[in-house]
Amino acid sequence: MRPKSFIPIALCAMLAGCGRDIGSGGAADSNPDLVSPEAARGPAEQPAGDPAVEVLDATRVDFGTVDSSREPLEHTFTLANTLDMPLTVANVRRSCGCLSVGVEPETLPPGGTAEVAVSMDINSIAGERKTSVLVEFDRDGVEAVYLELRAWVVSDYQVNVSPLVWSVHRSAGGPTRVERRFEVTELVSRGVDDDRITEGETGVSSESPYVSVRETGEFKPIGWRRTGYARESEILLALDLPPEASAGDGGDFVADLVFEHIPLQVDPGAAASPQSARVSLRIRAR
Repeated sequence: MRPKSFIPIALCAMLAGCGRDIGSGGAADSNPDLVSPEAARGPAEQPAGDPAVEVLDATRVDFGTVDSSREPLEHTFTLANTLDMPLTVANVRRSCGCLSVGVEPETLPPGGTAEVAVSMDINSIAGERKTSVLVEFDRDGVEAVYLELRAWVVSDYQVNVSPLVWSVHRSAGGPTRVERRFEVTELVSRGVDDDRITEGETGVSSESPYVSVRETGEFKPIGWRRTGYARESEILLALDLPPEASAGDGGDFVADLVFEHIPLQVDPGAAASPQSARVSLRIRAR
């Protein structure tokens, strides 16, 4: 079920789990669109008494083990207003840019309900995923509702880049060129018994006219993980800000990076089958 309506996303800090993820955790970058699980949960001690808004089903959903090639994971939570007055959703906070959230209706009548439709994109993620949504209301004293989604994502070939958000400051009065290094973790296979997976070449390219790949470091093996055989490297990217992102109030856009891995050929007569993955890098220019 796709979200029907969207409400503004609050400015918060980025969840560590939304960085690179081979097991759990990872590097994070400052991103004002995201909120950490700790911030989302609010104070450790909650007020006594029944909550003004109840979740009619479970507040946590675990999708189990899923393949990254499938469509986004979706779930709809149902909230119930237990008060004798209407409540309006004032804000929704996401723990990850991979989440899309919609609330319908945005105002819960007395004794009424609303649906919170959450969609989690897993195409650029591998490993354990823990994401959360915090729904806040317009009345003082009404507790926010904390919802959580989990999944273990597997893939034959997966690339994680950290950070996934690049915040830059534009130069006054002209174009801006900046460079930055990004950590890359490559999951070559999730369980094929073949010595070729531990070696091979990986090329990186950019499909954005504003982002170019200046350097690609050597991919160093770090061993088997639950999601596959992992290798790590760094890439150096250069960003040439377009005029619309170098003047006025700035701009946001997405740069797609394409990784192509060619396994080592053990049999000279056999053709190596390249594997590819796409990672979307979000650029915030201010």
